[in-house]
Amino acid sequence: AVVSTQSTGREGVLRPLRFKALPSDSAKICPVRACLDYLKRTDRYRPADENKLFISSRKAHKGIAVSTGSGWLLEAMSKAGIDTSVYKAHSMSGASVSAQVKKGKSLAEIMKSGRWFRESTIKKHYLRDVQV
Repeated sequence: AVVSTQSTGREGVLRPLRFKALPSDSAKICPVRACLDYLKRTDRYRPADENKLFISSRKAHKGIAVSTGSGWLLEAMSKAGIDTSVYKAHSMSGASVSAQVKKGKSLAEIMKSGRWFRESTIKKHYLRDVQV
């Protein structure tokens, strides 16, 4: 599924960036499937010239601003029990990993679910306020 674009290195030239969906038994947590479902559900509202993934629910349905997307992420993080005074929208991965550790998940389980290969990467970049 094409959900974004990536530069080819030549100015102004983009190529499709492709992501594979998780197996069907993981459909409920698959971000690719969620994006495709969102695109399908919003297709009738989406202006033909709109190239942003997320659009406003208000009439005209233009692409949302970065601040709107950040607000949506912060709201979801807060509802998931993540301390948004410590974690902001740009630190979603770190917040997620830290929350999983606090709930008792092992680093091995977290590495598998996040498809990480090095424990040192998680410890260095994603764990913020927990001890492992």
